[in-house]
Amino acid sequence: MEVRVRLSDAHNTIKEYENLGYRFIGSRQDIEYVNLFFEPKENNVTDIKFNIGDFIENRDGRIGYISDICHCDECKKRGFFEPTIQYSDGTSDYISNYSVKYVSKDYKQIGTQKFDNDYYEKEIERLKHQLEMEKSKSAYWKMKANGEEPVLMGTRERMIHILR
Repeated sequence: MEVRVRLSDAHNTIKEYENLGYRFIGSRQDIEYVNLFFEPKENNVTDIKFNIGDFIENRDGRIGYISDICHCDECKKRGFFEPTIQYSDGTSDYISNYSVKYVSKDYKQIGTQKFDNDYYEKEIERLKHQLEMEKSKSAYWKMKANGEEPVLMGTRERMIHILR
């Protein structure tokens, strides 16, 4: 999905779309406007149902199961019932209403829900792309400050190259 907004509204728009369940993946900017690119978030945590007895495997390879689900008044207020995990090595842990946002990063599988095993590779590629975008922006503004007139050229990969 592509959204075109004023440069001054970009930060708020990104936050709004992230709250609606979209992931910000990049942008293309001109002088006054910016095109923001979003994609639906994969493995939306609101779709995950935790059940007592569910199999758990975390990213470190530890295996366990959900031994309990909290139903205290605080969990009811938050609208998220925290599952307790009992690992096969005897240790226990729980998924809080804060850490549930990162469940697809921290776990390989919960119950029948399997998470993307290539998460870290995709995250590295996304960060490399973001770094290249930031380098382009920096070079653009340095040239403008020195009185040069940069020429922008876009590519299919949504990268922007600055030509002199």
